[in-house]
Amino acid sequence: MQKRVCIINLSASEIQIKALADHQYEIINLSLPWEVGFRQEVDGTLTACFGEEFDRIDSNQPTEIRFTDLDLHFKDITDAETLECIFHAFFEEIFQRQLPEHGYPVEAMSVYFITPYPWKSVHRQQLRRVLKVIEKDLQTAGLTPPNIALRGILSQVLCLAVYYQEAWMDLLINASKLHLFFVDFTRYDLMLYQLAGKQSSDYATVELCDVLRFSDFFRDIEKLVSDLQRVLETVVETAPLVVSFCGTIDHSGRAIIELLQARCDAIFLESQESATLLGGAKLVQEFETQKLAKPLHFKYRFCFGVQLPDGQWIELVPKTWIPPCQGKKAFRVTGTLEKFDLNLFCGLSLTDHSDVHYLATLEIDPAEDGNLSSLNPPEFILSVALDDSIHGTFAVHLSNPHETKSVEFTVPVLMD
Repeated sequence: MQKRVCIINLSASEIQIKALADHQYEIINLSLPWEVGFRQEVDGTLTACFGEEFDRIDSNQPTEIRFTDLDLHFKDITDAETLECIFHAFFEEIFQRQLPEHGYPVEAMSVYFITPYPWKSVHRQQLRRVLKVIEKDLQTAGLTPPNIALRGILSQVLCLAVYYQEAWMDLLINASKLHLFFVDFTRYDLMLYQLAGKQSSDYATVELCDVLRFSDFFRDIEKLVSDLQRVLETVVETAPLVVSFCGTIDHSGRAIIELLQARCDAIFLESQESATLLGGAKLVQEFETQKLAKPLHFKYRFCFGVQLPDGQWIELVPKTWIPPCQGKKAFRVTGTLEKFDLNLFCGLSLTDHSDVHYLATLEIDPAEDGNLSSLNPPEFILSVALDDSIHGTFAVHLSNPHETKSVEFTVPVLMD
């Protein structure tokens, strides 16, 4: 059976669906507008409407609603139920109608998602949840569900690394680290990724070492470009660097690019003006060619942490961990002593939330501590134990001798 690959790019102005097979590199290109309508039937169920059915939806009717321009506004929808409804409608349309109608059944297919940078954690949580529901629906229908991998910012970096690896493989292999600077003009900030490369007789390995983000870096163009120049001069002493640009590049963006090119001694890649970050186009081109002399394997590590009720992120296990590993931190409850949830996340960096992934939740109930008083506020310890690279346990230990609460989790495998 042919190995079929489907890349669904959710970062473009239209949902781009590219399906490929390794036999003679056949490829189909589909697109789906970021718009969907819903009609409530007599029995209360919702029917999703696309294409001509969408055009017939009348938002003036109390039982009909239209969502348009979702490529722009979807990031601002944070209601989990609404997100789930929209996601489910789109993916049912893609997996149960679009792909089968074009001769690409979902069985024996690897599906890769490329998600937009501005999405919040609730978008990614609901996306993962809906994909699991879609998989179960396909199993119920007697079909073998596809192998689905969700990719965010990391995917965009690796798309670029794969596409340009032939041009700077020597830099990657001979240097201890390769620094990649991405200037995102959608947000006017800058991200720094560090890649370390090694080469064996059979394949080259690239490890993503770090992710740093500098928000609003180009608010003061002249001054901060000079600041960036000093950063580049520092890293260029130990490793080569590459600068890439993405997003909608207007006149001011072009001025920034010209300033950087004039002042900084670095490799400047062609601007990706029409994509959010890099999009999936470069990855697709790699599936269509055979220019890679060796397979390029990517490695990366996640850190683990929780978000406190006040919104603060606390790291429990750094990215430098080696399994088996356990990280603990003690906390004290202040203020109103009510139940609250603590969510565990993992990610490339807890300060760059575009690739932070929800893992598990524990409920904290201060009333379970039998020694409550204003002079003796309740305390608890959170711990994360990692048995290997993807399996672990999230636990809370109260100060009184109650049974420890814990929940097991699995780290999402984003790369295969």
